[in-house]
Amino acid sequence: NPVLEPVDVEVLRTLFMIRYVDLVKGTVDNLVTLSLTQIDDDRVAIREQLTASLARLEKESLITRNGDHYQFLTNEERDITRKIKAVEITSSDENKELSGLIFKDLWRDRQKYRYPLNKTDYSIGRYLDGHTLDGRYQSQLRVEVVTPLDVEYVQLGEAGCIHKSGDNGGQVLIKLPDDKRFVDELRTLLKTDKFVRLSQADSEPSVRRILDDRGRENQQRRQHLRVRLEEMLLDADVYALGQKLDLNRSQLGT
Repeated sequence: NPVLEPVDVEVLRTLFMIRYVDLVKGTVDNLVTLSLTQIDDDRVAIREQLTASLARLEKESLITRNGDHYQFLTNEERDITRKIKAVEITSSDENKELSGLIFKDLWRDRQKYRYPLNKTDYSIGRYLDGHTLDGRYQSQLRVEVVTPLDVEYVQLGEAGCIHKSGDNGGQVLIKLPDDKRFVDELRTLLKTDKFVRLSQADSEPSVRRILDDRGRENQQRRQHLRVRLEEMLLDADVYALGQKLDLNRSQLGT
């Protein structure tokens, strides 16, 4: 494979050796330790080299990544991984999954806000990248989350967010930090779910075993995404009624 470098082969061999060793997970930290040849080796330089190598191996479908864990793939697993990568998903699929993770999972499907001074409930309109969660456009309060999946994400700077939060009589606008790895993991989750669902019934026993493994890995992937998304929400920029709010992480957490 002309794309790969000699170090990539060494990393692949290492991942193969620990594939079935439960005590040694294929994390970057463990791979750095296994790559040391002398006690005073530069761990930072090794980590940088390993990170680049793992990216090449993953792109070539020789390994798979789930959160922080990398795993060597057999030939049959590699074929399925390539088929999963080729699965087509839509932006509405991405929006639906991410909306569910934020509004229903992390925010517990909260649809009303009780104002403590008058103990009155106000309905909340929930939006993600301009799309309403439940098809309801009429609400007393509006909360919109802007994610890196939004086509206007890059162009929507601080001034744009301030302006947008003042539209429609005012709303709360939450802009998540950019995280390419999160987006890649989300798409892998959706593609894997779709492929497993469509392929399970007509597969050979050996293939069904791999699909079952991919399904279990996807459950772990969804948990990793949930944890990372919670961190992204805590680090988000928040705007309301035409101004940027200065909130700390504890306030965002509530």
